[in-house]
Amino acid sequence: MLQLTAEGDVPKAAVVLRTALISILSITIFSLVAGTSLGCDETQAANIVQFSDWHTIFLFVQQDGNPPLLYVFLKAWSTFFGASDASLKICIVLIAASIAPTTYLLFRRKLGEALAIQLALLCVFCTSLVQEAQWVRPYGMVVLLGLLANCQLVEMTRQDIDRKRGIAYGVTMALLIYSHLTAAIVAIAHVFVMGVAFLRKELNFDQLKRWLLSCVFAVVLFLPQIVAMRSSASTSWFPWKAGVGPLALLIVLPQFVLSTSLTQDAAISLRWESVISQGTFFVIFWGSLIVVILNEKWFAEQFPALGCRNWTRLIIGMILTEAVVASTVIRGPYVIHFVVPALLLFVLACRRLFTRLPQTVSFFLPFAIVLPFWLPQLYVMSQHRESGLHKVAATLNKEAAEHGASKSFLMVSREWFGPGMYRYLNPEIEFVCFPDIQRVAVINCINLFARINEETNYDQAIATLEKKLASGSTIFHVYTPLALRQDQTRKDFSFMEQWRSKQIQDWLKSHARLEQKWNFRDDTTFELCRFEPLEQNRR
Repeated sequence: MLQLTAEGDVPKAAVVLRTALISILSITIFSLVAGTSLGCDETQAANIVQFSDWHTIFLFVQQDGNPPLLYVFLKAWSTFFGASDASLKICIVLIAASIAPTTYLLFRRKLGEALAIQLALLCVFCTSLVQEAQWVRPYGMVVLLGLLANCQLVEMTRQDIDRKRGIAYGVTMALLIYSHLTAAIVAIAHVFVMGVAFLRKELNFDQLKRWLLSCVFAVVLFLPQIVAMRSSASTSWFPWKAGVGPLALLIVLPQFVLSTSLTQDAAISLRWESVISQGTFFVIFWGSLIVVILNEKWFAEQFPALGCRNWTRLIIGMILTEAVVASTVIRGPYVIHFVVPALLLFVLACRRLFTRLPQTVSFFLPFAIVLPFWLPQLYVMSQHRESGLHKVAATLNKEAAEHGASKSFLMVSREWFGPGMYRYLNPEIEFVCFPDIQRVAVINCINLFARINEETNYDQAIATLEKKLASGSTIFHVYTPLALRQDQTRKDFSFMEQWRSKQIQDWLKSHARLEQKWNFRDDTTFELCRFEPLEQNRR
């Protein structure tokens, strides 16, 4: 019988079987959502892996602006299994699916079998984790390394820090930041946890010193990336902003951490439950934190090996850090390191609030609360799993075959679609991307906003279109017809992308004949238009 406390142990065969079952379930759920084709950012990552060698990969990574760990890992994977969409997706799914069994193995002695299985299964079905960790981006890696680093930190607050433990922690923290720069929020939260523990005299000076030495070791390991970042410090790596105020963060953070931001069309079918789900996850996130803080003594007695107090401090440290940066940017993937700690607190809160219920009821109660929201979202995500870029390219390939590939020309007015077109489009079809007016396999993010603003780049795009129309080419234009908000300005990256795209579309409508239009509503709402030259355009 599964125990709801951390007492006792189980045979190794049972642990292996449960780990295998959790792994199989996790791989199944992630695979159903992942699909086989890639979205915009994913094609950027895939092209870096496929179209570079070991000598040039770091040049592409520098242009991408993200740390290199994921790309190096995928490059090594592709050496043996290729760099096709399916191969890269399989690699990422395996990384993401390992989160749940790893969680079970790390917490089964601290929480007991039942609660460890609860926590692992919640990781399997949590839609924010499933949606974002299966992208060909570093987010699954962030969750896995963050989980390991957090567990190491909590252990370091409870036990002496020997050399091996310190080295392991330093390596894990360095790898975590090498996976994604937003993981620095976790590192800052660790400073908060250790600082509070030291001030409350829960750590002695020798323990703090050994932890600091581990941090110095992590910084040394990360030093090459720091040098690379400093060399381009004057450039704009991250031009877009999607920030909120610190108070608004209180509302949006639970939804980002415990639920999912579905695509526009997918969200329509779940509109009935959006308000209820937001309220539910708001209560779960903040309520669990409050319940655990108020009952720290009880949890210390029930689960002495868990270090519950430091898990709550870890969450508080990440929240405080996120509140500082929230005015600059907050997106679902950038808070994915909250997910496992938040689910841990949810499991603990349910255990405290429902201690008098039968064990079977207590085990299934957390799932009864969240699955009515997660399961419909998972179903919708599985139905909208294919990226529109693949379908746009397939339509273009078919159209170009009918009109002649050599007489077909594609203008991609938002460069984020360029890597996908490069990956999926017939190489015989000529295309260029705005603002660089060239065929783009990997977007150079350095000063991208400035290049979009530059009027000479727009003039060059129009001159290119004029030349192609004069030669009698069929012009295809792919873009997203997004509505421009009144509160946006020309200093806003999203506004300028949309504004330039609209400018190009309006120019084509004025100087060419719109023959056909296609809409693709999947991960992103893509629109593809086919224009034929007017007689006065021809020379």
